[in-house]
Amino acid sequence: MPGEWPHFINNMKTDTDRQDVAWNDLHQAFSPFVGTCLYAIRAEAFFHFALRRSWPGSFLLKNIFYPAVVVWRSLLGSSVKHAVSPNSYLLVCDYSAEPGFGTLLPLLKSCAASATLVVNSQVLAARGSELQRLENVQTICADSTLLSARYQWPILWRRSSADYLRLLEAFPPNLQPLLVQSQRVVQTLLIRAYLYQDFYEHRFAENPPQVVITHNDFTALSYLAGEVARRNGIPDFTLQHGFPSQEYFPASASHYLVWGPVFQQMMSGRALNGTHFALAGAPRLDSLAFTEERKRAAQGKLSRFIAPGKMNVLFLSQSHTPLFSNNEHDQILSLAGSLAEKFWVHMLVRRHPQEAKNAFRSHPALKRAIVLPQEISLAEAVLAADVVISVNSTAMLEAALLNAPVIQLALPSLENRLGLLRFPRQATDSASVQSELWHLRDPRERAACIRAQQALIHACVHDPGRGTDNVWRYIREHAGYNHTAVAASAY
Repeated sequence: MPGEWPHFINNMKTDTDRQDVAWNDLHQAFSPFVGTCLYAIRAEAFFHFALRRSWPGSFLLKNIFYPAVVVWRSLLGSSVKHAVSPNSYLLVCDYSAEPGFGTLLPLLKSCAASATLVVNSQVLAARGSELQRLENVQTICADSTLLSARYQWPILWRRSSADYLRLLEAFPPNLQPLLVQSQRVVQTLLIRAYLYQDFYEHRFAENPPQVVITHNDFTALSYLAGEVARRNGIPDFTLQHGFPSQEYFPASASHYLVWGPVFQQMMSGRALNGTHFALAGAPRLDSLAFTEERKRAAQGKLSRFIAPGKMNVLFLSQSHTPLFSNNEHDQILSLAGSLAEKFWVHMLVRRHPQEAKNAFRSHPALKRAIVLPQEISLAEAVLAADVVISVNSTAMLEAALLNAPVIQLALPSLENRLGLLRFPRQATDSASVQSELWHLRDPRERAACIRAQQALIHACVHDPGRGTDNVWRYIREHAGYNHTAVAASAY
């Protein structure tokens, strides 16, 4: 298996190039504006554009109401206005789910110095109670700057109008109608980006932090944190938060700390300038250690959801992702639903954090499945189940770390989009997944499946369980590293 990783890496690059024509075109249109607020909104603009195909109604409503939504969200954080602590570590989080907040939380808990966490209003609303328990962490809601700058809104709107026209000129003709339909969203994203940039510039001038740490380098709040840090000679670090997808590239951070050797090899060379991709491990996966005691505890907590005497199968849904077409999502859900019809299978479904609460309510194939409440953690769901099935979610790797047998739904139409996440047990249709599940009823088959997954785990996660320590060690060693020197070096 390890000898095959270069083949998978090459496949992922080829497949990404083939499937991401829209992303590549979009990035090409934004590329003349690298280093500016226009470039900072490219990923969020892409996510909005993707709605037109997957959720046309949401696309239409967002184009009408997004400015009002952003103003309303800024009210949520208006009471949190602390200044950046002098000489602190500054961390940035704009995604409240485990890949975002969970990536930084181990560092916040173990930080030896004072830390300042910059969040958006969604993170503050979802994680505010946890942040209050972190005594060494000051929290700032960057969205509150929108209200404090309300007298500048007319000026900022005119500025965003001018930038929108510059962007329209740079857009390829086939994408210009999409941009025109999204003008209000794009201008609102730009205004927010202007204020984020001012927020960082003022605070870094008054109280420059020792370092800046983000869980991505492509959203406006994170990208501008790194960009302003580099202008001010402040070292910036980005932690890998999940499996790299199209919006990860090109990377812009000075230092990008990746989970495992396969990601270091795949990501190297895919940067705007001399990003140093360093092997560090995965802090948010450090706690995923299997014990029989944890499994018993999870089964006890989920006793009302699992079925004794049947095979409890956990389906990790990804129906939110634009990686697959609506028809492909329907095929995946139908395949999972067909298993729920078997008398010896008890199907559990865990929604992705970005999926709507009623995502499966109207899908007839899953009417016999049990959709788990969102408050049940991924680890608890995995430990309570007998087998995990999904397509290519990062959560599948987490399940493997918890010693769960994983079956990958490798439908023929999805083969070229599985990327690096290739599990030993794969199923291409309903008959093959039923066959794999039937075999895994045997404890010896389960043990063999878990052993076979170890090569994938070690290729993807360096030094399991010690990611947080490795990240802090790297940051301490490179806290004074000059980004200009990195850009000039051969990495």
